[in-house]
Amino acid sequence: YGLFEKQLTLLEEAEGGFDQFTRSYMSYGVQRMPDNSLVFKEWAPAAEALFLTGDF
Repeated sequence: YGLFEKQLTLLEEAEGGFDQFTRSYMSYGVQRMPDNSLVFKEWAPAAEALFLTGDF
C-alpha cells in the first residue's frame, strides 16, 4: 500500500492528480485541431530522439 500511496503522490505533484492523469489522452498523441491541422505531442523525458513515420 505504501508504494501505491507514493505513486498517487507523484501523480499529484507531476500531473495535478489521478483524475487529470487519466485525461492525458486528450492532449497527448495525435490531435486534430479545429482548422483540421494535426498536432502530435508525446511525453518522453529521457529521449534523445523521436521519430514519426507513416504515409502522410
